[in-house]
Amino acid sequence: MLNLSLTMIYSFIIKINKYFLLTSFLLIFFTSKAQINAVSFYGNENQEVGKSLLILEDRNSSLTIKDVINLKNFIASSQPIPNLGVSNSTFWIKFSILNLSKDELLYLELAKSTIDILEIYTLLDNGKIKIERLGESKPFYKRYYRHPSFIIPIKIKENSTLTYFLKVKSSEQIMIPLTVGSSKSVFESLLIKDVLFGIYCGVILVMFFYNLFIFFTVKDKNYLYYVAYILIVGLTQACLQGYSYKYLWPNSPYFANFSFFLLSSLVAIFAMEFMKMFLHTKKN
Repeated sequence: MLNLSLTMIYSFIIKINKYFLLTSFLLIFFTSKAQINAVSFYGNENQEVGKSLLILEDRNSSLTIKDVINLKNFIASSQPIPNLGVSNSTFWIKFSILNLSKDELLYLELAKSTIDILEIYTLLDNGKIKIERLGESKPFYKRYYRHPSFIIPIKIKENSTLTYFLKVKSSEQIMIPLTVGSSKSVFESLLIKDVLFGIYCGVILVMFFYNLFIFFTVKDKNYLYYVAYILIVGLTQACLQGYSYKYLWPNSPYFANFSFFLLSSLVAIFAMEFMKMFLHTKKN
C-alpha cells in the first residue's frame, strides 16, 4: 500500500514538472517574440523597418505614451509592410534603430499619405521624450518636408541606438511602409516616386484630352461619361498617393480626409453610367 502511494506521488510530481516546463517554454517563446530587434543602418541605402516593428492595438484609444512604454503585450510584425486593415483603434508601434553609419542625421520615411493621426515619440538618452505630431489631419505646410510621404529627420550618434514609438490612427486602411535612410538615399527614392507619378499623370491627361476631343467631334455622350471617369480615376489615385493634398487643397485637412470617399464613390457612379450608355441597357 505504501509503495502504491509513493508511486502515485512520484507520477504526480512528474506531471507537475512537465506542465511547469511546458508553461515556462511557452512563456519564454512568446516573450522572445515581443522583444525589440533593432534595425541596423549601415548608410548604403534605405533600410526597411517593417519586420522589426512591435505593434500594440489600443481599441479604446485611451493609452498615453507613459502607459505604452511599460507595456509588454506588443506583437512582433512578420511583414515588411504591416497591414493593420481598416479599424477605429489607435495603434502604437515600437522600434529601435542602431546607427552604424557615419551620418548622425537620418530620415524616417512613412510612405502612406492617408494616415490621419501620426505622432512620433523619441526616447532620448537623458530619459526625456521628444514628441512630434504629423498626419493628414494637420495642414500640409506644417510638415517637415512638403512631400506626400511623411519624412521625419532623426538624430542618432554613430554606433548608438534609439527607441521610437509611433501613434497611428486613420479612417482609411492602415499600412506601415516604414524605412530609414540617409538624406541621399531617401530623397533619391522620393524623386523616383515623383517622376513615376508624373508619368502616370501624363498618361491620364493624354487619355482625358484625347477622349474629350472625340466627344466634341462626334457628340456622343458615351465619351463624356468616359472623360469624367478618367478624370476622377486620376484624382482618386492622386488622393491615395497624397499629391492631391499637396497641390489641390493643402490648407484643408477636412477635405483631404473626406476626398477619398467622395472620389471613389464618383468613380463607381461614372463607371456605371458609362456602362449603361455603352451597353444601351435602357433600350434593352
